[in-house]
Amino acid sequence: MLGLRVSVTKTEALLFHGPRRDPPRGASITVQGTVIKVHAQMRYLCLILDGRWSFGQHFFQLSPELINSVAALGRPLPNVGGPETPCRRLYAGVVRSMALYSAPIWVDSLTARNKAHLRRSQRVIAVRAIRGYRTVSWTAATLLASD
Repeated sequence: MLGLRVSVTKTEALLFHGPRRDPPRGASITVQGTVIKVHAQMRYLCLILDGRWSFGQHFFQLSPELINSVAALGRPLPNVGGPETPCRRLYAGVVRSMALYSAPIWVDSLTARNKAHLRRSQRVIAVRAIRGYRTVSWTAATLLASD
Protein backbone atom coordinates (compact mmCIF):
# COMPACT_ATOMS: atom_id res chain seq x y z
CA MET A 1 0.00 0.00 0.00
CA LEU A 2 1.39 3.39 -0.99
CA GLY A 3 -0.53 5.36 1.59
CA LEU A 4 -2.32 7.36 -1.08
CA ARG A 5 -5.59 8.85 0.11
CA VAL A 6 -8.21 10.70 -1.87
CA SER A 7 -9.62 13.89 -0.41
CA VAL A 8 -13.34 13.28 -0.64
CA THR A 9 -14.14 16.95 0.00
CA LYS A 10 -12.23 17.97 -3.15
CA THR A 11 -13.71 15.23 -5.33
CA GLU A 12 -15.89 16.21 -8.28
CA ALA A 13 -18.17 14.04 -10.39
CA LEU A 14 -19.11 14.41 -14.04
CA LEU A 15 -21.63 12.29 -15.93
CA PHE A 16 -20.81 11.62 -19.57
CA HIS A 17 -23.96 11.30 -21.65
CA GLY A 18 -25.17 11.33 -25.23
CA PRO A 19 -25.67 14.45 -27.33
CA ARG A 20 -29.47 14.43 -26.98
CA ARG A 21 -29.65 13.76 -23.28
CA ASP A 22 -29.17 16.02 -20.31
CA PRO A 23 -27.67 14.91 -17.02
CA PRO A 24 -30.26 14.09 -14.37
CA ARG A 25 -31.08 17.10 -12.21
CA GLY A 26 -29.88 16.90 -8.64
CA ALA A 27 -27.83 13.75 -9.27
CA SER A 28 -25.24 12.91 -6.66
CA ILE A 29 -23.11 10.04 -5.47
CA THR A 30 -22.00 9.16 -1.96
CA VAL A 31 -18.37 8.31 -1.23
CA GLN A 32 -17.32 7.45 2.33
CA GLY A 33 -20.45 9.15 3.66
CA THR A 34 -19.84 12.39 1.75
CA VAL A 35 -22.36 13.46 -0.89
CA ILE A 36 -20.74 14.57 -4.15
CA LYS A 37 -22.89 16.47 -6.63
CA VAL A 38 -22.70 15.57 -10.32
CA HIS A 39 -21.69 18.67 -12.28
CA ALA A 40 -22.43 19.62 -15.88
CA GLN A 41 -18.76 20.45 -16.48
CA MET A 42 -15.44 20.34 -14.67
CA ARG A 43 -11.88 21.56 -15.12
CA TYR A 44 -9.23 18.86 -15.34
CA LEU A 45 -5.59 19.56 -16.29
CA CYS A 46 -6.50 22.97 -17.76
CA LEU A 47 -9.17 21.38 -19.95
CA ILE A 48 -12.85 22.08 -19.36
CA LEU A 49 -14.78 18.84 -19.80
CA ASP A 50 -18.52 18.56 -20.20
CA GLY A 51 -20.80 15.55 -20.38
CA ARG A 52 -21.20 15.72 -24.15
CA TRP A 53 -17.47 16.02 -24.98
CA SER A 54 -18.25 19.19 -26.95
CA PHE A 55 -15.57 21.41 -25.33
CA GLY A 56 -17.58 24.56 -26.11
CA GLN A 57 -16.89 26.16 -22.75
CA HIS A 58 -13.21 25.26 -23.07
CA PHE A 59 -12.85 27.26 -26.29
CA PHE A 60 -15.04 30.07 -24.98
CA GLN A 61 -12.64 30.58 -22.06
CA LEU A 62 -9.47 29.76 -24.03
CA SER A 63 -9.83 32.53 -26.61
CA PRO A 64 -9.64 35.47 -24.13
CA GLU A 65 -6.77 33.76 -22.28
CA LEU A 66 -4.79 33.51 -25.51
CA ILE A 67 -5.51 37.11 -26.48
CA ASN A 68 -4.42 38.28 -23.01
CA SER A 69 -1.23 36.23 -23.33
CA VAL A 70 -0.52 37.77 -26.73
CA ALA A 71 -1.06 41.22 -25.25
CA ALA A 72 1.28 40.48 -22.34
CA LEU A 73 3.96 38.98 -24.57
CA GLY A 74 3.40 41.65 -27.20
CA ARG A 75 4.16 44.66 -25.04
CA PRO A 76 7.86 44.46 -25.91
CA LEU A 77 6.93 43.87 -29.58
CA PRO A 78 5.78 47.18 -31.06
CA ASN A 79 4.73 47.25 -34.71
CA VAL A 80 7.54 49.66 -35.55
CA GLY A 81 10.99 48.51 -34.46
CA GLY A 82 11.46 46.04 -31.67
CA PRO A 83 12.71 42.46 -31.95
CA GLU A 84 13.22 40.80 -35.31
CA THR A 85 11.21 37.99 -36.88
CA PRO A 86 12.82 35.01 -35.04
CA CYS A 87 11.90 36.50 -31.66
CA ARG A 88 8.37 37.24 -32.83
CA ARG A 89 7.96 33.68 -34.11
CA LEU A 90 9.14 32.38 -30.75
CA TYR A 91 6.42 34.40 -29.00
CA ALA A 92 3.85 33.14 -31.51
CA GLY A 93 5.03 29.56 -30.90
CA VAL A 94 4.56 29.93 -27.15
CA VAL A 95 0.98 31.10 -27.55
CA ARG A 96 0.30 28.47 -30.24
CA SER A 97 1.41 25.73 -27.85
CA MET A 98 -0.99 27.13 -25.25
CA ALA A 99 -3.82 26.95 -27.80
CA LEU A 100 -3.02 23.42 -28.93
CA TYR A 101 -2.60 21.99 -25.43
CA SER A 102 -4.51 18.68 -25.26
CA ALA A 103 -5.46 18.97 -28.95
CA PRO A 104 -5.56 15.18 -29.48
CA ILE A 105 -8.46 15.08 -27.02
CA TRP A 106 -10.66 17.84 -28.48
CA VAL A 107 -9.71 17.79 -32.18
CA ASP A 108 -12.53 15.41 -33.17
CA SER A 109 -15.18 17.64 -31.60
CA LEU A 110 -14.28 20.91 -33.34
CA THR A 111 -17.42 22.74 -34.41
CA ALA A 112 -17.73 25.91 -36.46
CA ARG A 113 -18.14 27.94 -33.26
CA ASN A 114 -15.06 26.37 -31.65
CA LYS A 115 -13.04 26.99 -34.83
CA ALA A 116 -14.15 30.63 -34.78
CA HIS A 117 -12.84 31.01 -31.21
CA LEU A 118 -9.49 29.52 -32.23
CA ARG A 119 -9.25 31.61 -35.40
CA ARG A 120 -9.96 34.83 -33.55
CA SER A 121 -7.03 34.35 -31.22
CA GLN A 122 -4.84 32.92 -33.99
CA ARG A 123 -5.35 36.08 -36.04
CA VAL A 124 -4.26 38.30 -33.13
CA ILE A 125 -1.11 36.20 -32.71
CA ALA A 126 -0.31 36.28 -36.43
CA VAL A 127 -0.85 40.04 -36.77
CA ARG A 128 1.55 40.65 -33.89
CA ALA A 129 4.13 38.27 -35.39
CA ILE A 130 4.13 39.98 -38.82
CA ARG A 131 4.07 43.54 -37.42
CA GLY A 132 0.75 44.06 -39.16
CA TYR A 133 -2.13 46.35 -38.45
CA ARG A 134 -5.43 45.16 -37.06
CA THR A 135 -7.08 45.54 -40.48
CA VAL A 136 -5.04 42.66 -41.95
CA SER A 137 -7.25 39.67 -42.79
CA TRP A 138 -6.94 36.30 -41.07
CA THR A 139 -5.81 34.62 -44.29
CA ALA A 140 -3.06 37.14 -45.03
CA ALA A 141 -1.82 37.31 -41.44
CA THR A 142 -1.62 33.54 -40.93
CA LEU A 143 -0.04 33.00 -44.35
CA LEU A 144 2.69 35.56 -43.68
CA ALA A 145 3.26 34.35 -40.12
CA SER A 146 3.52 30.67 -41.03
CA ASP A 147 6.85 28.97 -40.38
